[in-house]
Parts: sequence; structure tokens; C-alpha cells
Amino acid sequence: MSSHYRTETDFSIKGLEKAESEVKSARKVTQRIRKNPGENKLDTVALTKEFEKFMDDDVNTAKAKQTLMDFISKANSELENGIRLDEQVAEKIEKLFQILGVNLGSRVSDAEAEMADTLLELRADSRREADYETADMIRERLQDIGFEVEDLENQSFWVR
Repeated sequence: MSSHYRTETDFSIKGLEKAESEVKSARKVTQRIRKNPGENKLDTVALTKEFEKFMDDDVNTAKAKQTLMDFISKANSELENGIRLDEQVAEKIEKLFQILGVNLGSRVSDAEAEMADTLLELRADSRREADYETADMIRERLQDIGFEVEDLENQSFWVR
């Protein structure tokens, strides 16, 4: 997906790590939007037009993917600045990645999600009580089983 289909693809560990990082970044942004949705909308119409332009240009997935990654970077900046985005932004990102054959949907069962949510609530309680040792231990245990904990100013969430 990082190069045009008519060019030779160079598979490497570095390339795979970059792809993994990009998918993780996309998944993280969509999960953050869904955990705390708002009414602000980024221009998903322009995103779709740009994406389609590159796909119509001899299936140029590399440029289509880069368009998506630029949009994700913009969405992440908005989130970092405390701007809550509409869930339609997450839906559009997921839909366009699906066109590229990448499913950003949850890789977590309902039971796992419930367990992670419960542990995050316990961690939040520990942090409110200034029991940072317990809060750190909960974070480490979640990381040990594959959940990355993201702390925002007024809430925490997990990504997997």
C-alpha cells in the first residue's frame, strides 16, 4: 500500500513497522473520537474527493493512504487541542481504510473491553486518591496484556 502497484515493493522490517505504526495511529484516533465524541466535523467531503482522485488515478494506493494519514494527523491535532470530533469523522476514516483492505475495527472482545474499562476506572480512583503506585501497576498490567493507556487532561482511555 506504500507504493504504486506497478512498482516493485520492497518488503522490509522497517516498512512493516511503519505500516503497523500508521494503522495504530489511525485506530487510536478513531477510538479517541468514539470515546468522547463532539459535534465538530473536519472536512470529510474534501478527504473523500482527494482519496477518490488518487484511487481513480490508476489505483494509486500510496497517495490515497498518505492523504488519509495527513487527515489523521490533522484530526489528532484537533483532539490534542481539546476539540471533540463528530463520530462521522471516525466512520469516514474507517470506511476509507476498509477500501484499502485494512480493518480498523476493534480487535478486542466485549469481555476484554469491559475488563479494560473496569481496570481504567480502578486506576482513575487510585489516581484521585494519590495512590500512584497502584495506578502505575494497573497501567503496566494493561500494557502487559496489550492495552496501551492514553491519559488526557480529564480522562484516560485504552487502545489495542
